[in-house]
Order: sequence, then structure tokens, then C-alpha cells
Amino acid sequence: MIKKLFNNDNFLRALSVVVAVFLWMYIVSLNNPQVEIPITGVDIEVINTQNIDENNLDIISVSDTKTTVKVFGRMSEVSGITADDIKVYIDASEIYSANNYYLDTHSEINSNSVVVSGIDTKTVTIYVDYIQAIEKNIDILVVGEPKNGFVLKEAIPAFDKVVIKGPESMLNKVSNVKATLDITNANSDYSTVCPVKLYTANGEVIASDFLTTTVTDVSVEVKFNNSKNIPLELLLPEGINAEQYDIKLSPSAVDVVGNVELLNQLEKITLALNEEADISTNNKFDIALPLIEGIEYLGGVNTISVELIEK
Repeated sequence: MIKKLFNNDNFLRALSVVVAVFLWMYIVSLNNPQVEIPITGVDIEVINTQNIDENNLDIISVSDTKTTVKVFGRMSEVSGITADDIKVYIDASEIYSANNYYLDTHSEINSNSVVVSGIDTKTVTIYVDYIQAIEKNIDILVVGEPKNGFVLKEAIPAFDKVVIKGPESMLNKVSNVKATLDITNANSDYSTVCPVKLYTANGEVIASDFLTTTVTDVSVEVKFNNSKNIPLELLLPEGINAEQYDIKLSPSAVDVVGNVELLNQLEKITLALNEEADISTNNKFDIALPLIEGIEYLGGVNTISVELIEK
């Protein structure tokens, strides 16, 4: 029977075809084997975010935005696969409120012969929070010093409020809003634009892409007064010989502001000790600074301490 088969031309032809196919498959397996290789830098997408948008939510943070994917197939096919051919995603369709969510990753590949055999990142954590808006006053933060003889009179912003929008958890960290004004070496009135920044209660600047403000800077009108350091003198009551005492004033001079003409005329400020003061029993007094029209005292100084030391 076997001899008849081998003597049969049709059988031999069929056998040769089968042997040829197996040989071809064997050669192909040697020259184009099946392999598994990693593809790095594959983006992780968040899909189905309609519920997040509709419920006034926003994604604040994502634990992983890229991953490595293993792909399996014939070498000739696998070698042509890049990160752009692979889609890794997490499904946010079940998110309706603010919270931390732990979502499994899924994948798709743009190939009929190569498959995804593994994803390094199995789960991605995303934090979702509600979007709110608050209004804050803009404070002027003055830095630097003007030229000698000048003092800042006022800094008037074009507007004094800002609306901040962002995640509730981040808005809670905003303690105040400041526009920084640098007056270093200034000696005249001027206008400038100051950057507006958000600060925590500890004075740290808050920088976040999730927080938006209605303004990022503000125009400020800056005005100065002329200033002068004026020495003080003490006038003792009649009948008291000033030469018998060393007179100590604290402070011995005060800073004042006013127009240039007034300041040029003012060389000293005289203090008068009350006629009823008994310097024989008390040698220390507090004397109020006199009111001078057109002149303003700086530094919150209202009274001068006087000590009379008998020589």
C-alpha cells in the first residue's frame, strides 16, 4: 500500500507541497521570529470626561501621563511599531464628584498582526475637584526706597479687586493678592504696571495652571512727597537757666513731608516745656509735637521724650 502511494504522482506532489510549506515556515521562523519588545513614552489619555465638565469639575492631577507598553508579534511587524501606533487610556465616564479615583489602564494598537502583551502602568490615580470663583482685594506691596528727600505719598491702583477661579482646594490656599511696586530711587510722580500674584498665609507665591485670574497686572499711579529731617530744640520756661542742664530729646530730629517751599523755610522745630512743669521734682517729660500747617510728621511720631540732667 505504502509503495503504491509513493508510486502515485498525485500523492508525491501533495507531499512535496506540504514539506515545502513546513520548510518555508521553519525558515521564516528562523529569519522572522516572534518577539516581544517594549515601546516607551506612550501617552496615557483620559477619555469620556463629559461628566467631569457637566458637574463643574476639573482634573487637578494625574499620577502617570506616560508609560511603557510591551508588544508581541513577528519581528518584521513589531520593528515598525512606534508610540504613536499605541493608545493607552483610562475611562473617566463614572466620575461625578470631587475625589481621588484609581482607574485601570486599557490599550489599543494600530496593527492587525501585532498585539499589546503588557502595560507597565496598571492603574492611574487622578484627583478631581470642584471649580469655584472668589473675589479678593489687591494689596500694593511696596519694595525699595525712593531717593533721599522723597517719601511715598500714595499708590493708587486702577482697580482694587480680582476674581480668582479654580479648584476649591487650591482657592482655599489663597490668603491674599498683591501687586508689587518697586520705588527704588524714585524721585517724582509716575505711572507703572505692577504684576499681580497670589500668596498663601505664609507669604509663599502660588503658581498653578489650574488657577486663573481676571487680571495678571494692574496700572498704579505713584505719588511722592518731599521729605526733610528737621532737628528739634527745647524752650524751657522763663526763669529756668538752660545752661544749668543737659537737655536730651528722643528723638532729637523728626522726618516731615510737605511742599518744597515749606520745607525750605523750616530749619528747626521748637518744643516748649509747660510753665507749670516742676523740674525740681521731675526731670522727664513727654511733649507733643506742635501742629504746623502744611507739614506732616512721618513714622507715627507724635510725642518727644525729654530728659533734663542737671550739670
